[in-house]
Amino acid sequence: MVARVLRALKRSGLRPTEHRPRFLQRFLDAGPLTRAVALVAGGSALSQALVVLTSPVITRIYSPEEMGVYALYTSALAILSSAVCLRYEMAVPIAPTVEGSANLAALSALVAGAVSALAWAVLWFLRRLDPWGLAAAVPTEMVWLFPLTLLAFGILQAGGGWATRQQAFRRITRSRVVESAVSGGLQIGLGAAGAGALGLVVGRAAGYGAGALVLLGRDPGTRVSPLRLLSLREMRAAAVRFRRFPLLAAGAGLLNSGGLQVAQLLLGLFYGTQVAGWYALGQRMIDAPMTLVGQAVAQVYAAEVARLAREEPRGVRPLFQQLARRLLLVGAPPILFLGAFGPQLFSFVFGPEWREAGMYTQVLVLTMLARFVVVPLSYTLDALERQDLQLCWDAGRLILVLGALVAAKGLGALPGVAVALYGGAMTASYLALYAVMLLAISRPGWQRRGGVGAVRES
Repeated sequence: MVARVLRALKRSGLRPTEHRPRFLQRFLDAGPLTRAVALVAGGSALSQALVVLTSPVITRIYSPEEMGVYALYTSALAILSSAVCLRYEMAVPIAPTVEGSANLAALSALVAGAVSALAWAVLWFLRRLDPWGLAAAVPTEMVWLFPLTLLAFGILQAGGGWATRQQAFRRITRSRVVESAVSGGLQIGLGAAGAGALGLVVGRAAGYGAGALVLLGRDPGTRVSPLRLLSLREMRAAAVRFRRFPLLAAGAGLLNSGGLQVAQLLLGLFYGTQVAGWYALGQRMIDAPMTLVGQAVAQVYAAEVARLAREEPRGVRPLFQQLARRLLLVGAPPILFLGAFGPQLFSFVFGPEWREAGMYTQVLVLTMLARFVVVPLSYTLDALERQDLQLCWDAGRLILVLGALVAAKGLGALPGVAVALYGGAMTASYLALYAVMLLAISRPGWQRRGGVGAVRES
């Protein structure tokens, strides 16, 4: 659309500053980073619109208990999927050459296959041994669906890394839209057919698979075919060159995902699947506005900060600070509105039985805002190859969150109080992460001691 507007302006003979509305002038004068964010944000908006539009239907098909079971399943899946590629996919955009980037993407997919096979073997072994009656908790369908979903997500991550390196933001956008459409459509259809919580699980697996297939496609006119660049020698070299990612970042990823998902797991364990279902819907609606802009900014920021770290390290800090300010201004109004009217909105949109989910969002307002600002910037430490700092922060956050929830249970606190304590721990951890990233990029000479600038020396 932007390209068509520019061509029309050129044909009209207008000068850049003549006869344009002020808002259009500001948009057209924006740099490539801003336009890329707008493109990916548009896809994220459509993707999240599908999530929001299907949620009122899903909450009327599935009970809070079934949503709670699904939430526990996806929490376990999210923890393992955070390291399904051993974080090699994070190195794909920052590889110094196109060949290295393509081979890292292929290596990521192969690692995902191995990890998924290992997950299947563990589940099969548990069913055979049946310790403490776990066979009933791990039905046959899950033995196959869990590793297949892991594999689909791993391929999705590997393809996303390659698309980011190529700055193929249109393909990333299509992938997200297709993923949401397939997942939501199947969940509604299977739920209406009486599939129960299994319908939610199948829909999620199919969504990941569909999104991965889109990313594996090739844009028209693309000059680089990754298949022609692959070789076992290059894969081995890439695996050794970026060994810090599996050695440090994979553990950090597990800790990071654990810090995010442990609340879901412990709330279900301590207070039952109904509470887990309420909390899950609240998180689902919180993630929608965050993903609308946050993921789009993160995807484009990853590409830009990787380029700056390689070519112009002094530009990293100004970009970091400017983006943080803009995210704060964009995120505050909708998040504060959701916090102010959460119970009323949830009761009206999803049904009276979901009012409690809206109450949970009220006590997580500061957490939502801190997360919206900080998470899109978190790729900074990966671009600087400071996974050691990320690992320390992830461990600290997990300890804080576990301590808050266990303390709430020990004190006999109500579920709402437990959620509030969890929110306080999360807010403090996000503020600490922002400070760590700012110190890392402010330290003189970081690009010579282990940042991405060191790539050129190898």
